[in-house]
Amino acid sequence: MLQILTKMTGETARAYITRVLLYNIVNLNLLPGEQIQETELCAQLQVSRTPVREAILELAQIKIIDIYPQRGTYVSLIDSAMVEEVRYMRYVLESDLAAVACDMISQQDIDFLYENIQLQKLYNERNADKMMQLDDQFHYRIYQICGKEFLHDMVTRVAAHFDRTRKLSYIVKQPVLIVEDHEQLVKALKNGNKDKAREISKIHMCRSIEDAPLLKAKYPDYYVS
Repeated sequence: MLQILTKMTGETARAYITRVLLYNIVNLNLLPGEQIQETELCAQLQVSRTPVREAILELAQIKIIDIYPQRGTYVSLIDSAMVEEVRYMRYVLESDLAAVACDMISQQDIDFLYENIQLQKLYNERNADKMMQLDDQFHYRIYQICGKEFLHDMVTRVAAHFDRTRKLSYIVKQPVLIVEDHEQLVKALKNGNKDKAREISKIHMCRSIEDAPLLKAKYPDYYVS
């Protein structure tokens, strides 16, 4: 069932619809291969068809939505090759940012990250949606520490392909190793250990490779064959 998000102040209809669609696709409220009904979407979001079509076209450009003439509009199936491209991009970027953050992190940042981890420990057995939100906040803080918010926005634009597999992982099993990675990373950042921070970040971004066979076996209809 589509989850309706609150429209932000100053947000255009197109941007709002794009955000709602991405959120629901990533969180599997709109499943891979599911048809998107434009008329129904307009009614649910109380918007006209023009911004809906604009949002759909925008998401089609990053291949998270497929448009088939005379057939309809569908949420794209999970393409393992695209998932790997996004994972690799984050692997390269975030391992380097982890090292950079060692020189820039403040005590306030450390406190924030540790508090975030405590919440992860609380929710990792209970709520996959909340766990994913906390995970996103944790990594965003690293980008903020390094002053790379615009880079984070660019990564987020194509991250939906990878993020759907993250959500499936949280559903299938408890993300204990993810939380442990975060804890070890903060320790390395606090100690200013660049090599260790880079190493932990690389290990962390390879977790999805380990999970891929399990997810494909459990949800074969979600993946491109």
